[in-house]
Amino acid sequence: MRVLIVDDHAVVRHGLKSAIQTHGYEVVAVAGSINEAKAFMAQTNPDAIIVDINLPDGSGLEIAQWVRSLSRTVAIVILTLNEKDEFVIAAMKAGASAFVNKSAPLADFLAAVDHALLSPATFSAQDLVGALNRKIDTFNLSQRELQILTTLHLGQPLKEL
Repeated sequence: MRVLIVDDHAVVRHGLKSAIQTHGYEVVAVAGSINEAKAFMAQTNPDAIIVDINLPDGSGLEIAQWVRSLSRTVAIVILTLNEKDEFVIAAMKAGASAFVNKSAPLADFLAAVDHALLSPATFSAQDLVGALNRKIDTFNLSQRELQILTTLHLGQPLKEL
């Protein structure tokens, strides 16, 4: 699998590159901005993009929306220090495949990348159900809809409902 890494900190880019390569994936490029990321996307056509939310020329959520508008099959992993529910939900709305906090264990990060590559059109996050429950009024989701989302998040088939 071919991965593009987008983060504005060189040390983070280097660490992510090392972890991804050790995990058996090819890092085709690293970028420090939205503009660089877009150029590398066009040049490398990666299977996955790992992107920080905070970039010097905008938000990584912009890249997620842009990539998702071009392809339903590219895995998009949002990586950030921000754990607020609003960011989790914004990443989901932007079309990301996964949301991971930079403080998460490396194994959790790599599991999120693997999941995103296997199922790029789905979304996973550490506390997705909790974030949705806390925002239920915003979405006007019924208890049944929350039950379905919980089932999907746990990877269980819907036919069991």
